[in-house]
Amino acid sequence: MDKVVYLLGNGGTLAEMSRQGVESDLSMEAIGDNVMEMSKNIKGDYWKLGQRFGLPPRQDIELIISLLEGCTDLEAIKFGNVCNEVRKLFREYLISQITAKNIEPKILISLLHLHNTYGSNMGDTGEELSGIITINYDSLSDEAMSYIYGGINYGYPYDSDDYQNNESAPFLLKLHGSLNWRITNNKLQVSRQFENINYDDDNSGWIPPSVYKRPIGKVYEITWNKAVELLTGCDILRVIGSSLRNEDFVLISLLFTSRTQKTPPFDIQLIMSDEASQGTENSKGIMQRLPFLGKMKNISALPEYESDRAYTGNPLYDWITMKASQLEKKGIDLSEDKILNRMLWEG
Repeated sequence: MDKVVYLLGNGGTLAEMSRQGVESDLSMEAIGDNVMEMSKNIKGDYWKLGQRFGLPPRQDIELIISLLEGCTDLEAIKFGNVCNEVRKLFREYLISQITAKNIEPKILISLLHLHNTYGSNMGDTGEELSGIITINYDSLSDEAMSYIYGGINYGYPYDSDDYQNNESAPFLLKLHGSLNWRITNNKLQVSRQFENINYDDDNSGWIPPSVYKRPIGKVYEITWNKAVELLTGCDILRVIGSSLRNEDFVLISLLFTSRTQKTPPFDIQLIMSDEASQGTENSKGIMQRLPFLGKMKNISALPEYESDRAYTGNPLYDWITMKASQLEKKGIDLSEDKILNRMLWEG
C-alpha cells in the first residue's frame, strides 16, 4: 500500500471558491493591489512609500515584504512600520476574501472521505493517507479534517473549544501557521474566533508572507520536523495548488532535502494544469524551473487520467473525480455515497 502525502497550496482554496461560485482574487499581485489601496485609504506608511518611490501597479506583495525585511542598511529599522502595516493589511484582506465568505471545504472533504473509506482500493495496491502539508493560512483543511475524522492532528498539542485533538487522524501540518492559531509561551490555541480578528502586531500564530518564512519557535520547528518525517516516509507526494514559487524557497528546500533522504525517493505528482506543470512558450512550469526535485509527473501523465473525459478545468475537483472513476471501474458503487453526493456531485 502506497503512503500518500498531499502538499496543499493556495490553489486548493481557489478550487473550493471556483466550485461554489465564490468570486475572489488571491494572487499575490491582486493582494498587492488591494493592500496598497487599503493603505491609501488610511494614508498608511506603505502607500506613502509607494508614492515616494513610485511602485508600479500589481506588485507581488510577498516580494515587497521580503525586500524590506532583507534591507541591510543601518537604518533598516525605519521599514519596520511599513512591514507591520503590510502584514496587518494582508491578514485583513485574506479574512475578507476567505473567512468572511463562509466557504465550505466540499472538495477537501470529498478527498479525505475517499481516502478514509476507500483507501485500500485506490491506486494499484491501495493508498494510505499519511497527512496533508499545507502552506495556506485559512482553516478550510482544518474544517475538512474535523468533518471526516472528528478531530485534527496538528502534530503538536493544542487547546481549542472548536476542534477535538485526534492523534489517530492523518497529520495536518500547517507549515506557516494559521489565522486561527495563537501561540503563547509555546502553547498553541486554536479558535475560529481568532480567524476573524485583525491583530495590530500579534503575528504569533502565523508566519507572515516573505521569502524568510523559516520555522522559528518550538511549534513551527516541531511542525517542520514532522513534515520531514512524513515526506521521508511517503511513497507519493501530490502537489495541489502550489506553484512552488521562488518565494517558497524554504519549502522547496524541504522537499529537496527530504527527497534525497529517501531510497527510493518518493514520486512527485503535480495535481494542477499541465500548463502550470510543463510551462508554455512564454513561461516555465514547475518541471522546467525545479528539475533538481527529480522526476515529476504532470496530471495528464498519471494512470488515473482519461483523455476522452470532459474536465472542468478545476484540477483538484477533476483529480477527485478521476479517483472516483477509478474506484467505479473496480466495481465499487459510489452512487449511494451520501458524502460524495452532497459534497462532490452536487457541490
